Amino acid sequence: MVQMGLRNSSTGDRGERVFFMRITDYVRFDLPLFRTAFLGDKWPNLDYLIEVIEGESARPFGFVQVRSTRDALNTVGRFIPMILSKRESTDLRKYKGPVYLAAVHEPTEQCYLKALHVGPPSAISRVSLQNVLNRENLLRLGNELSLYWNRPKIPPRTFFK
Repeated sequence: MVQMGLRNSSTGDRGERVFFMRITDYVRFDLPLFRTAFLGDKWPNLDYLIEVIEGESARPFGFVQVRSTRDALNTVGRFIPMILSKRESTDLRKYKGPVYLAAVHEPTEQCYLKALHVGPPSAISRVSLQNVLNRENLLRLGNELSLYWNRPKIPPRTFFK
């Protein structure tokens, strides 16, 4: 039983590091697009605050809850299995700003996002593989956060459904 707990803890720790590596990836950019702050040790529901690096005046940001799994990806349905209860989803929506679930597939070191700040709170059992944190989706995420904070009267929308 201790080994299972240690493996789950290790998977979670590695998942947080994978997310950090994916969100700060700048190999395909001149500079990183995001600045991060790890909150996991101090905040019960959130793991990261991410801030778009886009200039001196604006600092659009969002919050991220990181979850990790070693379970197989569903390549037929094109999703990663990831459990988030309705209560957890509701708690995360209490933060004023964009909130995302980062689903990390620990064996492949890939990370997938799902927006939690749009639509009604609900339990989550999967995250789409199309939401992988690649170059294109990092740009989309930065744009999405900028639009969220620069257009406060327009209802929030997301690519990361």
